[in-house]
Amino acid sequence: MIASPSTALVTWVLLTTPAVEQPALGTCSMGIQHLEVPPVPREKLALVCISPGQTTVINFDADLAMDSMTLDGAERFTKVEFGASTVKLIPSEKLRPGDHLRLTVRFKDTAAPSSVTLLLGVHVAQAVPFVSVLRETRTVESYQQELKTKNEELQKCIEENTRLQVESTGPGGLAELFMLGLLSDDGISSKLLHKNFVEAPTNALSATGLVSYRAANRAALMLMLANKAGMAPWTAESATLTREGKNGMGLRVLTVWQPRPIENSAEDSILVVEVKAPDDLQGSYTLKLWEAGGARTVTLHGVTFPAP
Repeated sequence: MIASPSTALVTWVLLTTPAVEQPALGTCSMGIQHLEVPPVPREKLALVCISPGQTTVINFDADLAMDSMTLDGAERFTKVEFGASTVKLIPSEKLRPGDHLRLTVRFKDTAAPSSVTLLLGVHVAQAVPFVSVLRETRTVESYQQELKTKNEELQKCIEENTRLQVESTGPGGLAELFMLGLLSDDGISSKLLHKNFVEAPTNALSATGLVSYRAANRAALMLMLANKAGMAPWTAESATLTREGKNGMGLRVLTVWQPRPIENSAEDSILVVEVKAPDDLQGSYTLKLWEAGGARTVTLHGVTFPAP
């Protein structure tokens, strides 16, 4: 079991561990995904990332013919809504990471192309929330939206690069916390959750304890994880932390760190997740971790943080 939380522990976690950049999403788009459909369909289908429990809305720039949709494995979706020009999808846990499904719709008018087929790729935790499908030409508004999204992503990269440069040349210890603006007048607060969270029944590892920490503009979770007997060592590849409830907000994950792979031994192992914290951290969050390939996951519901 874990010891009582302390400021010394979180200082060591946040400052002595390297900041690991989250892995690239490859072909997955995490903002608004724009797809342009040419008059002659391409051989390679456009990929749209979906994930169990997360909503993806696909909007077409023309009305769809009634009852024209075909979807592979439609019975494995929690919800499939076919509208005048939209398709709303919520995959269920019956879909496995790595699955690929075809979605085909026909347009109501006579313009080319008369139909479009998209390839839905199942990711363990990441999904495109909104897809805009345009035929032949794109509007000025769509270019402006894409430019805005790219500028926001570029600004995040610049901020992250600046942070890494400062942390690599900083004085270390509490002085660096002050320099980075991570210490408020209240210092660093912590909250021992013990078992005040809910583990998903499909978890590959069990969580024996959890402590949440909060600083000026950062938050962190320290987990104690135990691997199951006879299972291979487990190393987290990435994580998401999402506020529970309707339209849950995902926090920006900065670091997923563990000192070594988690073996199938009696000894529990530490894993730390650090996130960019908004001013409002109220409510409960869901933490999801996965190893490379997403075969074995760990999901915790009801995670909370100390009050400011």
